[in-house]
Amino acid sequence: MCYRVSYLTQKALKYARYYGEDEGHVKELEQQLDAFKGKVKSVYQALAQDTIAPELPVVTNESPHEFNLLKWGIVPNWAREYDDNLRRRFVVSQSEEMFNKNIYKESAIEKRCLIMIDGYFDHHHRFGKTFPYFVHHKDGDPLMLAGLWSRWIDQKNEMELETVAVLTTRGNKQMQEIHNNPEMLKRKNSVSSRMPVIVPREMWDTWLNPNSIADPIDQKKLVEEVCVPYPDDLM
Repeated sequence: MCYRVSYLTQKALKYARYYGEDEGHVKELEQQLDAFKGKVKSVYQALAQDTIAPELPVVTNESPHEFNLLKWGIVPNWAREYDDNLRRRFVVSQSEEMFNKNIYKESAIEKRCLIMIDGYFDHHHRFGKTFPYFVHHKDGDPLMLAGLWSRWIDQKNEMELETVAVLTTRGNKQMQEIHNNPEMLKRKNSVSSRMPVIVPREMWDTWLNPNSIADPIDQKKLVEEVCVPYPDDLM
């Protein structure tokens, strides 16, 4: 995943129905998604490492019935001051390590979220060139990515900033064929490609469960149940 995503913008009603529980909830979600159209300047490609961070439509465990726009690139709540260069370094996290890294572990236990996108971009390397692929659900449904979020409070200016990071897992067969950047694989000392964690509908509540998961056994179980490669035949 090359940190690029395609925003949902033109399918507000369809996506509201995808996530909505009843007609009243669907109507509320549609209004929220419609409002985002005027707030997001770049709706087709969003690059997390841009100087101006894109905002992604997110459902958090604290607000599971509404969408909010969160800045991409996590800023932990213990950070003394805002550092945009630091934020741009932490746009994705390997799900297998989220409970072990200081910058992610508190969010992994207490602040999990779902990030709704149309799809994402990845690049295939061949003959010294790169070929972009747009990866999306075969039925045109949105993809709900597993994410971690954080609320950082700027005490000096009395402001709050909510940020988010995308979780990744090992690539499925399809992504192994596409995601083959030799330098990246070498740098990560890995023979496996990566892909974002795409959460199926039946696992949404499990992932958004607001209860703290302090037991290492429960943490391992959560990763094994949710943070797995998405089926090839659905992409």
